Amino acid sequence: MRALRITRKVLVIVACCLFGVAFVLPAFVESDGLFAALFSSHLGAGIAIVMVVAGSILLFSKNAIARAFAIAFTVSVYAFALLGFLAGGEGLVYLVAFIAAIVYLVSWLFALIVYAVGHAKHDDSDPNSDARIEAILKWRNLLDKKIITEEEFMEKRNHILGIEPKEEPEVK
Repeated sequence: MRALRITRKVLVIVACCLFGVAFVLPAFVESDGLFAALFSSHLGAGIAIVMVVAGSILLFSKNAIARAFAIAFTVSVYAFALLGFLAGGEGLVYLVAFIAAIVYLVSWLFALIVYAVGHAKHDDSDPNSDARIEAILKWRNLLDKKIITEEEFMEKRNHILGIEPKEEPEVK
């Protein structure tokens, strides 16, 4: 599982580097077309490379909003690269950008495999993977340290497990 995650990170880095090479190529190779025009303009090249680099870095963030922006940045630029090639773009610039987009796409296939394998291994009978058990153990630790009472612990335990408190019958 860890090897798949590392492979995905390497693929994202390779795609980012290939895309960077595609930015340098217009300076050395005569090319024309929309994609090459974007690369040859300093503003367009700057925006695209910042989007790819920032997106590639943020893609592995623990923050969900940062990951969402990363996906938006990288997918939009790589989609533009794919469209440039598929629209009939010829030359080395288009080819390198197309390969970068394909490598990026393969990295998402690895992400899908990691997701599928992670969910296939999830076993509800394993107490170590249940967040409720971890929460109860933390409260138990407070009880053991005599920070809370047995009644408070049982109340929290029942709340975490979703157990309704039993109502005692009224004595007449």
